[in-house]
Amino acid sequence: MFQWERLCAQNSAQVALVEGTLDADLVEGAWQSTLRDMGLGRVHLSEEGYSHEIWSGEPAAPLVTHFTNAGSIERFLEMELNRPFPATPAMPYRPFAMQHADGCYLGVVFQQWLADSVSIRLMMREWFVRIFAPQKARRKLIDLPRPRIARGPRLTFGPRDMFRTAREFWNWSHNVRRLARYPAGTDDNQMILRPITLPSVDVDRLLLVTRAEGCTVNDLLIALVATTLRGELTGEPTGGAKGGAEVSGNVAIATSIDLRPYLPGDLGETFGSLLAYAPVICPMPQENILNLAQEVARQTRRIKDPERIASKLVIPRMVAWWMAGKRPELLPDLYTRHIPVAAAVSNVNLNKAWPAVYSPSPIRRYLRVAAPGPAVPLSITATTLGETLDIMFSARRGVVSEAMADRIAGGFAQTLQALLQ
Repeated sequence: MFQWERLCAQNSAQVALVEGTLDADLVEGAWQSTLRDMGLGRVHLSEEGYSHEIWSGEPAAPLVTHFTNAGSIERFLEMELNRPFPATPAMPYRPFAMQHADGCYLGVVFQQWLADSVSIRLMMREWFVRIFAPQKARRKLIDLPRPRIARGPRLTFGPRDMFRTAREFWNWSHNVRRLARYPAGTDDNQMILRPITLPSVDVDRLLLVTRAEGCTVNDLLIALVATTLRGELTGEPTGGAKGGAEVSGNVAIATSIDLRPYLPGDLGETFGSLLAYAPVICPMPQENILNLAQEVARQTRRIKDPERIASKLVIPRMVAWWMAGKRPELLPDLYTRHIPVAAAVSNVNLNKAWPAVYSPSPIRRYLRVAAPGPAVPLSITATTLGETLDIMFSARRGVVSEAMADRIAGGFAQTLQALLQ
């Protein structure tokens, strides 16, 4: 991810829409207090890794940028996510407060290689409570993952693990040549952002449908994305199929995996990048979305099996190892040929997290946006809070054009709405 950062901004964002008008001094003081108490600040990069510098309050210039009537939050985020951060050592977070008629958007844009969605939610929680419930603020330094922990579950060299790993390599090499993929694109790495506009979504009904089918909302979203993208992908693989291999048109979608439950100790309050992605192969064509969701659920259960997860992650790790030290501009072609994943899906139900305590008042909405990269040119983030389901997708402009982005957003919304009627 840091290699890709050298070519283009690799930023993500989280935003909470809160009621009322916020005092600028209160917001600024709460942010600076959050950095000091969590032990975060500028990041120093070295050959061995990176380290956090605790914010000392210098320089005195405000860190939170305030906006008034800055247009739509989606358009604002699109511009911010394309704006690179300065080289390290620098502050890898850009907090902002945007006042609108319907409330104030309180959010932070951050460098994605540094922290995952869980970590930024911890930061957002501490910032929020220092404004609305200061008595609940955490007053001790945040835990940082040790390098070995940050790499995730370790692959052992026992016969069973070695057999599973060999089988993963064989299965992937057999399937990868036949996967549908995007038509050849350009070198434009700018990000485009689209909200999935849904007139209304009955969240309870959505959960009822998925549970009845033995799958999760995340499984259903993967099936919906694969079906929507099917018409946009090509059956002509770029360098993948050899010797006249028949292209099946199956679509690979990556599912996000929080590695914390698979690592020793309680890492719930650990700040870092402890997120991995594993590809799910969606067989196409598939007329029944729910049947496809069941197949996705079967694969994701195997991926998240504690005994199998290390071998399931071995392919992207091998690619990362092989690319170490090579030129970052080689990344897109490498992934296009060897790991042609069409999109990544990340789904979070915040009704089980801290924002639910403050919803629907004062928190009215919560948005997450993840940056696409060389491995996944399109990223979908779904966030449920209360009875609201917000879905945002971001894409690399050189792979997904503006017109294609509009078609994908419209098709996805239409299919999901029809399924729930």
